[in-house]
Amino acid sequence: LLNSLVMKCLSIGTLFYISSGSFTTAETFRDRQRPPGKYARNKRLRPHKTKPNAAAAVKPTRNNNGAKQLNSPEEPSATGRGAAKSSKSAKGTKSSKSTSKSAKNRSNRGDMQIYEADLGDNGTFRMTVESNGEATYEADLKDLDELPLDTVIGDSLAYHLHSGKIGPGGECVPTYTKGHYDPRLKCGGASTAPLCDDVEDGVPCCAQKPAEDYCSDGNIESCEIGDLSGLLGRIEVKDGRAVEDVKGGRCPGCIADYSPEASGTDGSAAYNTWASVVFHGIDGQRVLCADLVEDED
Repeated sequence: LLNSLVMKCLSIGTLFYISSGSFTTAETFRDRQRPPGKYARNKRLRPHKTKPNAAAAVKPTRNNNGAKQLNSPEEPSATGRGAAKSSKSAKGTKSSKSTSKSAKNRSNRGDMQIYEADLGDNGTFRMTVESNGEATYEADLKDLDELPLDTVIGDSLAYHLHSGKIGPGGECVPTYTKGHYDPRLKCGGASTAPLCDDVEDGVPCCAQKPAEDYCSDGNIESCEIGDLSGLLGRIEVKDGRAVEDVKGGRCPGCIADYSPEASGTDGSAAYNTWASVVFHGIDGQRVLCADLVEDED
């Protein structure tokens, strides 16, 4: 009877202990031993993380101006193949700009043309002609006192544009170069234009050479365009040198009339063509000459 009573008391006490929460299992005891902070990070209580869907995968980047912009999956940033494509496109743009620049340079060069005459050991002559007809002439002649003894230069040189190129051996004779470039038929004594008595009616010609009052006022209205010294004065020679930079010249139509292959031997050199420059000493003697070559650089 006593044992039965004891067992009942123990059963009642056990039930009371469990109901009061004093009884702990191994798992609940382990959880109670963790500090609250660690317990909060227990994996079983950690919220489940989900990957964002494709529509939400938007990564901010910066555009060329440094401002932020969003690249959606439909508009990826320039990486990988896209970067190569963008790079290729950029190169194409650069090439276009370069081409445009080259075209612009060519256009600018079209407003001006340069012609040079190589006189060998005796220097160079250079002429620059603008599209509006303005011209500049630069002479840098040297060792003139070493020319053949029969060459008489004096203290200055006359110089002219001649209608044809010089001879194959450098000959300065009229057979090749003909006379002066004279497209307006002002008819100086050495104009390439023929006398009217020597040609049929309708052929451009000069009634007489030189024309009455030829180049009396020293301007382009009465002088041959190719008579450079008549228009601008002779080039001074001193100690075997002749250096001159003549500005303010006029050479209207010269760019169009330039004919580097024109020659007096085949009749292609005419009053309205020019191809060479000839320098004359005392009494009109030809002392130097050279073809004028277009500078294409």
